[in-house]
Amino acid sequence: MIFKTKTKSLLTQAELYTELLVVSERGSRNIEAMSANLSSNDYHRIQHFISESPWSARELINSVALDVNELFKTNKSVGLLIDESSEEKKGDCSVGVAHQYCGNLGKLANCQVAVFATLCSEEHFSIIDAELYLPESWINDTERREKAGVPENIEYKKKAEIALEIIKRIKDAGVRFDYVAADSLYGHDSDFRAGLDELEILYIVDTHKDTKIYKEEFKLEVPLKKPGTRGKTPSIERPNKQSLRVDKYVEELTASDWEKVTLRNGSKGALISQVHGKEIYIEENGVCKKRILVIRKTKEHKSERIHYIISNQSLDKFTVAKLAEYQCTRFYIEQSFREVKQNIGMCEYQVRGWLAWNHHIALSIMALAFFTMEKINNKTKMPLLSYRDIRDMIIANYLEEIEPLPVEEKIARRHQKRQKDINRHYENQE
Repeated sequence: MIFKTKTKSLLTQAELYTELLVVSERGSRNIEAMSANLSSNDYHRIQHFISESPWSARELINSVALDVNELFKTNKSVGLLIDESSEEKKGDCSVGVAHQYCGNLGKLANCQVAVFATLCSEEHFSIIDAELYLPESWINDTERREKAGVPENIEYKKKAEIALEIIKRIKDAGVRFDYVAADSLYGHDSDFRAGLDELEILYIVDTHKDTKIYKEEFKLEVPLKKPGTRGKTPSIERPNKQSLRVDKYVEELTASDWEKVTLRNGSKGALISQVHGKEIYIEENGVCKKRILVIRKTKEHKSERIHYIISNQSLDKFTVAKLAEYQCTRFYIEQSFREVKQNIGMCEYQVRGWLAWNHHIALSIMALAFFTMEKINNKTKMPLLSYRDIRDMIIANYLEEIEPLPVEEKIARRHQKRQKDINRHYENQE
């Protein structure tokens, strides 16, 4: 049993905390606000359950991954989607917080960043793994690590390294997926791609527009020194063919090189793109590799968005349209972030420690999986059922079962907490 220590069961606390995450209003999903209608004893039990209790967040996440895998086991195609999510934070005490790129804000900010994996099939999706990214400033600060409870065996890893470990962990657990899709943060990383090759996993990943490609196979050779030139004799191997940036390659294409395809149907209509594919070669860690280049053009309002995509598959096995379809499923990891944040409050935690962060994220992932199961189980009877609908039904049933705390007791509890905060600030000044 996951929610159990050597001496007691924690299932009641797990159920209560998860219920409070779902039924509480946005902006009020920290422990203090969620506990406003609970007794003082319940408040302290939940606080201890999240911040200090030794139950395993990893065991819970692994269990959720297998449950979601079971949901999709008979589906024709299943994708594993990789992306990071960041949340702006104040101060410097929250584990992993640093001045780094915050995707939510689109700029550098004081924030936490974590790498997530979402399993998707058809129009259904659920997060099945997550790991907090620790910047080098945290890894190298022993005092800070100890204060936040970061385990001693945690070493610095790039986000792409974390993603590769997550994928390997999911694969080793027996979770079925047919391909991995990720944005250019991961797709442009040659070690990430090489790792997926080693695991024999099909990938469809975005890359940067300045990625160099070769139209024909090349060899790595030390170039000859040109007669009559000064300087050192060349000693580094370089491709013996001329490279081309992918965005420059696109400029060479004509109208007949593109295929119009419908990639996905949604509530706002079909996603229609122009796609082009070609076998090309790239240099990957000093080796010439044959790859498939897929270009996808999509009109967005008055502009046009271009995706540059690399895959390790062959056009003998997959059409360009199918590879483009796999790539555009990345939409579902963005949807999983939106649903878990809006309906479950994954990003509204006010915890600082390593253990508390992992506990909160694991419970949020579990709750999202429950929502996804309900959506799938009711798809025949209610095909338009949304995550918000499910939350509303839970709230309606939950509110019928509880009695609000008397207002006098609520005020008394607030005053106790305020006094404790006042006392703590004076103690810190001494």
